[in-house]
Amino acid sequence: MIQSSLPPLSVVVPYLNAKATLRQCLESLLDSGYPNLEIVAVDDRSDDGSFDEIKDLPVVHVTMLGRSGAAAVRTAGVAASSHSILAFFDADVAAAKGALFMIAADFIDDPQLAAVFGEYTPHTTHDNFPTVYKNLIHHFTHEESRTEALSFWCGCGAVRREAFEAVGGFDESYAASSVEDIAFGYELTGRGYKIQLDKRLRVTHAKRYTFAGLVRSDFCDRAIPWTKLMVGKGIFHADLNLRWPHLLSAVILTLLIPLLAVLLALAPPVAGLGVLGAAVCVYLLLNMPMYLFVSREKGVWFTIEFISMHAFTYLYSVAGFVVGLIKAMTGGTRPTRQPSRDYEILEHEKTENDRTVEPSG
Repeated sequence: MIQSSLPPLSVVVPYLNAKATLRQCLESLLDSGYPNLEIVAVDDRSDDGSFDEIKDLPVVHVTMLGRSGAAAVRTAGVAASSHSILAFFDADVAAAKGALFMIAADFIDDPQLAAVFGEYTPHTTHDNFPTVYKNLIHHFTHEESRTEALSFWCGCGAVRREAFEAVGGFDESYAASSVEDIAFGYELTGRGYKIQLDKRLRVTHAKRYTFAGLVRSDFCDRAIPWTKLMVGKGIFHADLNLRWPHLLSAVILTLLIPLLAVLLALAPPVAGLGVLGAAVCVYLLLNMPMYLFVSREKGVWFTIEFISMHAFTYLYSVAGFVVGLIKAMTGGTRPTRQPSRDYEILEHEKTENDRTVEPSG
């Protein structure tokens, strides 16, 4: 690809207490070799010294004047940027060398494309079980999904500025990193914009999960608000981890215990165990492609642990769906938090990668 034909990119990287990963993320972007690149790093009032780790880097530094949440922070980054293609990378990912070039190529190859996003690599920088488990789930789910996407992902994604502005950007009322990117994607596709999942576009995830943190994130930040989002919009898209094998697996596991109790009470134990065995076989067959993938990546013993955790994930996700449904029906369908939208652009040593900007707010 001729470099002179490449469109200029603005990359927004929001961060909150990301001292351990932020510099690696920004350096992976700066080292990409992409011409006419603008990087906007937005600090959501970190208190761990994150800014001190990157203040020497040739990026536009923006700091929020009050803790605001991921959606509002990204919006501030967009406001401080200048180019017509907006890319978003999380502060805990490292971009592959050609990632920015892939984004540009996708938009060049398809003038109708409004947005594109990628996926995690199958390998992460931490080796504890909850982290590896979560990363493999995310990678495999995207690998098995169709390329004509219905939502969006801000971990590694890009959108044309005109499309971003046409739908009003991100819903800034989400209190933390949640489903604001999914909601944004629903707004785009709801208005006829095209979104693509590019499975070649990969980033390495550097976040470390604990068991409690993983469950809390899936339950509080995904299952509940995602359910409220779908109820509020009156839509359901069988995409990503809402495809029918996942839904049927969740139903089987949810009904398995009460069904077994009924069968044992009404029929000879052997018949009840036969029904149980059949249900378990169907469940395993539905999820076998994922389990074979995990086995190839991590071996048999890890896969056994993975299968157990995966079943538990289905169960607490169903619980999150029920809670989200109740909240949507009784307490409204939208968050009510009003974020702080004030920010300032900090002075720093200018380089050829920077543009001149004036403080805002």
